[in-house]
Amino acid sequence: GEPLHLTTRQDLEIHGLTEQTVPQAQRLLALAGLTGLGACGDTIRNVTVCPCSGLADNAPDLAPLAHRLTDLLQSQQGAFSLPRKFKISLSACREGCGQPWINDLGFVAARAGQDDGWKFQAVLAGSLGGKPTTGIAYGRPLRANEVLPLTLAAFRVFAAHGDREHRHAARLRHVRQRLGDAAFLELLDREFAAVLGEQVWPAIPLAEPESGFVFKRGLRFEDGNLAASAGEGLAALARREDLRVRIGNHHHVAVLARD
Repeated sequence: GEPLHLTTRQDLEIHGLTEQTVPQAQRLLALAGLTGLGACGDTIRNVTVCPCSGLADNAPDLAPLAHRLTDLLQSQQGAFSLPRKFKISLSACREGCGQPWINDLGFVAARAGQDDGWKFQAVLAGSLGGKPTTGIAYGRPLRANEVLPLTLAAFRVFAAHGDREHRHAARLRHVRQRLGDAAFLELLDREFAAVLGEQVWPAIPLAEPESGFVFKRGLRFEDGNLAASAGEGLAALARREDLRVRIGNHHHVAVLARD
């Protein structure tokens, strides 16, 4: 049969489906806690989380935050009719292996101090494409309860100011380029202040990493394609208590093991 395909957004593409088999595939995905919602189109794409999250030293578990961000943005009016796609990444390590600089919005977690918990450096309006552009760093670190409102502010700026007539110039970075960095950040700050005032944004607890896991191996597959036998082998690895298996953002799978 058709292979699965590993994507750079930590997704799995399933090829070879027909009109008759799509409903069955969707039911099986739902049973596994997975969805195809937002996999493509002018909407919020899969929120990526670096593979070290929740496992490496000083790398908090950001998966719950990714789910909160997804739920928040997909519930907004116009979430599935944006000017273009909107990509968010979360990095749990100072190395930023979640690639924040090439996303519409990236967050890098760092421990603020002994008793101050975690804070986030935000990076805005980067992307790849024909003319890649790295993002711009936000002016100050954010508390964990500011991540959701800043994201919603960036979402609203994009929805209101993205170019809906020219798809080749419709990403958030194009809004930034049209306005200039200073005006772009001023616009974002105004929207951020408005969102902060709309409700009380609760603290988001970040779980400490599991102890004793270190990166052991990166598994790569030709053209990112994963045959059924390879998928079954990875499933067997994922069931092992001493291993953690994570899809990475470079068409690969990261395997971490207890040290």
